[in-house]
Amino acid sequence: SLHDALPILFDVVILDTPPVLAVSDPLFLAPLVDKVILVLNTGAVAKEDVLSTKKQIENGGGKFVGVVMNRFNEKLHGNGLQTYFNYYNRSE
Repeated sequence: SLHDALPILFDVVILDTPPVLAVSDPLFLAPLVDKVILVLNTGAVAKEDVLSTKKQIENGGGKFVGVVMNRFNEKLHGNGLQTYFNYYNRSE
């Protein structure tokens, strides 16, 4: 199968999926891959949506390892990543 062949042929395989909250397809793929990285548009995604997405991925058996923050604006969001780590990693 393709799932078995790709890791033999390549060191890294990246699957780009639609947003988790829009469709369920990513949740079916999450447990089949080694790690899940969430890509978000900084400032346009609500914290609650990020936390909900993380929870859905983990509840579905996916290994959530972090986020990539696109369109990060240092003037709006500060220059310390610790602020974002604390913001998105707090328990509610």
